Amino acid sequence: MPHTHDFFISHSSATKELARHVFYNAIVNCLSPWYDEALLNLGDQLEQELRLGIQTSKSFLLLHSKAAIEKKWVPFEMEVAEAIYKNDPSFRLIAVKLDDEPLSEFWQQFLYHSWSNNDQPGSILRLLSDLTGRNPIVQIAAAAVLSTAPSDAFVNSSNTVAEHARNYVFYYLAHVKQLLSAVHQVGHEQELRDTLAKVLQMSLFEQLPSLQGGIIPIAPAVFEVIFANRMRIPPRVTIEGLPVRYSWAVVANTEIACRIAISEAGTSIPVQHPVPLSISIVLDAEL
Repeated sequence: MPHTHDFFISHSSATKELARHVFYNAIVNCLSPWYDEALLNLGDQLEQELRLGIQTSKSFLLLHSKAAIEKKWVPFEMEVAEAIYKNDPSFRLIAVKLDDEPLSEFWQQFLYHSWSNNDQPGSILRLLSDLTGRNPIVQIAAAAVLSTAPSDAFVNSSNTVAEHARNYVFYYLAHVKQLLSAVHQVGHEQELRDTLAKVLQMSLFEQLPSLQGGIIPIAPAVFEVIFANRMRIPPRVTIEGLPVRYSWAVVANTEIACRIAISEAGTSIPVQHPVPLSISIVLDAEL
């Protein structure tokens, strides 16, 4: 059976937020993870789809915790992965211990990751480094998986590490926007250019978390794509690698950025969970 995914993310509902972090950052680092929220549809036969997801993956990533093994599906997924490994030792089994719950005797034969709740970004980076075999792209913040009900206040009232990082970016960029808008309203172009040049030299831009390859999640399944260079005209945008269950639309497009919304196929309502996103941007040469 051909491998269509680099690894399968096995997790419980209690560790859904962590699984989303891993999912988004894996995509940024050119990996193709199997993740239930992005790939399962209403009405799917769960046991069949989970088994197929594991069988078509090169590796099995277990987010191990007491809450996970007390549920039905994680133990089922572990059994499927163990059976595949016994027939094919090249199938990698990777465990991440999230708490003190001991691993089963079978899993104790493998080296495992110990998770640090005090350093979640560092833990994700170490895991991605092992999955990719290289130093991963640092995208912890821009992997900003938004909760379904983002907090109204910036930064301090954020519900998750990811949301905090996303709000951190927006909070400071809001101040920059206010500064540049005020200068622009004065009407002196030279002063605006001088102010912009000084803004770009601020240490703020050295400290801002890296954006996800220029892709900022505005809301679940709504993304703003910032182009690396200013275009002469708004470019034509195409999306590749999106599962057939989704449709997409460009809702705003200029010479410097575009905004994309992803919905369930056949509807115009944006989905409320993370989706795998592979974007290629093509400039339309017709002026």
